[in-house]
Parts: sequence; C-alpha cells; structure tokens
Amino acid sequence: WAFLNRAPYSGWEERADDPAGFIGFIAPVYSASPRYAQKVLGLLDDAQRLLDGDPPADRPEERKTPLVDIGAIVIDPGHGGSAAVACSSPNNAISASGVKEKKLTLDFALVLRDEMLRQAGKAGERVKVVLTREGDVNLTCHARAGVVKTCDARAFLSLHFNGGAPAASGVETFFRAPENGNANADSDTRFARLVQDALLAGMRPFHPDVRDRGVKPDTQTKNGAIGVLNDKHLGRRPGAPRAVAALAELEFITNPKVDRLIVSGPEAVANRARVAGELAKALRLYLKQATLVA
Repeated sequence: WAFLNRAPYSGWEERADDPAGFIGFIAPVYSASPRYAQKVLGLLDDAQRLLDGDPPADRPEERKTPLVDIGAIVIDPGHGGSAAVACSSPNNAISASGVKEKKLTLDFALVLRDEMLRQAGKAGERVKVVLTREGDVNLTCHARAGVVKTCDARAFLSLHFNGGAPAASGVETFFRAPENGNANADSDTRFARLVQDALLAGMRPFHPDVRDRGVKPDTQTKNGAIGVLNDKHLGRRPGAPRAVAALAELEFITNPKVDRLIVSGPEAVANRARVAGELAKALRLYLKQATLVA
C-alpha cells in the first residue's frame, strides 16, 4: 500500500472495483512493454478459477482424487470507508510512514485468503475463505460477524493493526470474555492462542525481538468488549455448533521499526507474506481438526 500510494500510481483507488481497468491503469507505469496489460488480462480467467478453488480448465488431468472439504472461515479486515458505523470506526491507527490501518488490514486479508487457497490446493483440500469486505467500505459489527452464519463458517478472525506511542510494540489476540456473555469462551481462547502463536512464528524470522503481548479477554480492551465477537452477532446459539472467533492485533504500526519491517521497508511485502503463510497453515490446521470432530 505504501508503494501504490506514491506517485505515479495516484488514482488507482478509483479503479479498484474494475480488475481490467485497474490493470490497464497500472501496467503502463509498471512495465515498458506495450503488451504487458494484455498478457496480465489474459491470465484473469485462470486466476479466478484458482480463487474459486477450481483447477484450470485446460488441465483436468492434474487432479486425480477429489478435494477434501475442510469448511469455511470468515476473515474480517478491520475498519474501512470514511464514516463510523455502529461499533466500527473507519480507521484507527496510522503507520509511522502514513499508511492507514484500514488499508493494511484489507491488504493482509487478501494475501491471507490467497495463501490459504494456494496451500489448500497444493494439499488436496477445498477451503472457503470469505472476506467481510473486499473494498474500502465500513460495516457494522453485526454485519461483519453475521457473515459467519451466511456461509456456515467454522471460524471468524478479525484483523487489525495496533497504534500507540512510538516505542509500543507487540502482538496480541483477543477473545470474547465469559463476563460479556460468551458461551464459547474455552474454544475461542484455544483458537486465539493458535492465531497468536502463528503470528509470532511468522514474524520472528525478520523481527526476532517481537513481543508476545498475549491472548486476552476483551474485558482488557478500552471499551471493555469487542462487538464483532458478540455471540448474538455471530449467530451462536445454545445447543448449536458454534464457530470460534478471535480478533488479532498484528503489531504497532506507529512504531518506526515495525513500520519499516511490515509497512514501508523494502522487505515489508515479503515479510507480511511470511506472516500470512504461517497464519494460513494454522487456520487450515484448525479447520481440518474441526472437520474431523464434526
């Protein structure tokens, strides 16, 4: 995002909902080849089939055995849009280099989705990864969490980046506290720990002193509760199977060192991809285990 937000790419956001228009806008700046845009556009059909979990149409022989369905997960890129809605602000943190949290959460969610699909395809699995938003829009907590019920997901993960004093750092993951009406707290705590461990494992190769701020109940947040983890919003009812839910804060982007590592530095995109890879493995493992129990 830091790269795209610089000239000469200014204006790309107006084309974000039109893949062909976006590629046509970016390509002449990115490559001197006059046919570069056409070559990329020629790959879109195959790319969409891969995102949908289908093998390329011209290579059916590659998949001899059926894919194992491991279920669905909802990934929620925090914030978005330009106005506050019930329970959700458009943006909170802004990185030391000036990139908004809402853009980083969406970027990371898109990479995580693609990585989960890639890993699953390689492992002979079919996974459904649903994002609560794919553009710069803000949604209520009820709308975000409600996607769980819509797609019958087994897990819900809300992604955020933290902000604070320049020296603040670390990763933390929250679950809904029993005091806030969570009847699924034990399972949510285990899921939050899995997410936390995966984020730390992904960061340590390039950020060895990353601080583990722990897995915490949402009573320890500023507002004392996280609406997007509310049982009612998630559609969790007594006696019915319950999707696990957690909210992760992926480091303090207001810390200049962290900013260079995961936002604006030369290795930032690769570093975020490493974190997404570890998290994707952990989430797939959870879904597989949940499938066996079911």
